[in-house]
Amino acid sequence: MAGSYTYPNESNDPDRQNVLRNKFEIRSGAELREAEYASTDIRQIELSLGQGPRGSFDADHLKALHRHIF
Repeated sequence: MAGSYTYPNESNDPDRQNVLRNKFEIRSGAELREAEYASTDIRQIELSLGQGPRGSFDADHLKALHRHIF
């Protein structure tokens, strides 16, 4: 999985190879996983509290929910 979607492989450490580019600018797979779980957990809690996109669960609403979580 190489290309513009990943950071350049600058280490022989498998945890630092083929890491997807991300808004956190984290280059470790393990660290990125932790940051993603934490941020998506918060967003899902917001949804459970009634915050976030409202709609009728049509395609546009589901896309909005996905954008909110991720």
